[in-house]
Amino acid sequence: MADVHLETRAKYFILRNEPIASGRRFGDSMNAGRPMELGARSWAIAVAAALFFLVVGAALGQQDATTPTQTEKELEIKKKEVKQTELDLQKKRAELEKLKVALKYQETAHAININLQADVLFDLGKAEIRPEAEAALDKVGAVIQQFPNSKVWIDGYTDSIGSQNKNLALSKERAVAVKRWLVKKGGLPARNITTEGFGQEKPVAPNINPDGSDNPEGRAQNRRVQITVEK
Repeated sequence: MADVHLETRAKYFILRNEPIASGRRFGDSMNAGRPMELGARSWAIAVAAALFFLVVGAALGQQDATTPTQTEKELEIKKKEVKQTELDLQKKRAELEKLKVALKYQETAHAININLQADVLFDLGKAEIRPEAEAALDKVGAVIQQFPNSKVWIDGYTDSIGSQNKNLALSKERAVAVKRWLVKKGGLPARNITTEGFGQEKPVAPNINPDGSDNPEGRAQNRRVQITVEK
């Protein structure tokens, strides 16, 4: 817009100083009868002034065209932020896909369900985390870290060998042991994690065969810790 005003001023300056046949400028009664050189000089001055205005106007117009406005800068920042968010989401999906394969967890629209065999985590009848189990728990922690503000439930289960009270207590202790490990070594916030023990309730496989004989494979499946991560 600045260059338009300057161009208008230049045209006005030329017209006002344009010489006529008598050698006078428009509106200049003082110059009547003066030599023609005065008109030529005025014309030269007018042309020089006009060129000055046009050059300055062009420079300002170029500056307006090349200098980004504050709004353009803000839009560019927003675009970079959106792009970075998309890249972060892609990275998150790739990491979760690897962990899904490693942990073989189940996923729904609202949660991730991880099933860990107690025989991998603990010695028989114990509630202390085995050193060999830490690799699996590292992966569990990596999954939970993808949802830092989500709720996490850790549920312990046993088989049917032994008394119900003993199995119930053992399942609770194992759930708590997993939580402690994730908080201490996985760096997860304790306030987001809830633990519960169900003992020999809710079996996922028969503890005994139809003929009444023992089913070791079924009992091994029932000895487990289930972790549910809210998405």
